[in-house]
Amino acid sequence: MSRITWLGHSTFSIEFESGVRLLTDPWIRDNPACPVSLESITELDVITVTHGHYDHFADAAELAQQTGATVIASPDLVWYLDKKGIAREKQAIGLAAGGTARVEGLAITMVQAVHGSELYADEWRESKTILPGGGSCGYVFGPVEDPSLRFYFAGDTDVFSDMQTIAELHKPVLSFLPVGDKYTMGIEGASLSAQWLGSRVVVPMHYNTNPGVAQDADAIVKRVTERAPGTEVVIMKPGESYEFQHKA
Repeated sequence: MSRITWLGHSTFSIEFESGVRLLTDPWIRDNPACPVSLESITELDVITVTHGHYDHFADAAELAQQTGATVIASPDLVWYLDKKGIAREKQAIGLAAGGTARVEGLAITMVQAVHGSELYADEWRESKTILPGGGSCGYVFGPVEDPSLRFYFAGDTDVFSDMQTIAELHKPVLSFLPVGDKYTMGIEGASLSAQWLGSRVVVPMHYNTNPGVAQDADAIVKRVTERAPGTEVVIMKPGESYEFQHKA
């Protein structure tokens, strides 16, 4: 069983059956939807970062220092973290699309996404400075010893046809999909993504953080299940947990 807790926006805490804890796109401080404090996160093994935008990368360095967690990210973000004291290729591991890291018993594969990636973390918080960044990505991850248990974390993206390739290669049983529109795909794009991916469960994300990404939960469920009737849509509230029982 895997325990998934939504901390708002695109930040999820995922505890696998082995006890390994993974955190996606860490935005805790200043996140209006996050119900916990940065200081309260003390046990963490892996952090995955999809791109350098503030609402996905803001707290990666501080959490890595605070918990000792290994960060998986694109090479440009890894070099940035290295300058912050998170040692490159030791505590911060760089990947490109198609590459896989094996960390703490998890296989973590970077896959493509359709989005920008200017880099702004501490500089944005302090002086609204934006640095040039690399591309965006998503991830497929799960236990090394059980290739049938794979989660797809799409990151910030529009729907793209190679989601069908991700489905064929990785067969994700659960997919985290953005639905907020404006900065990512909206409900219609997410519903087509769900159809192509064929996951047993879809968890919507990147919505209702602020008025700019407001969406109606009932509308999400309705449209996704119309396109992908075999997929369960799990609507979560920030702070809530969902226990995913894998059927091998």
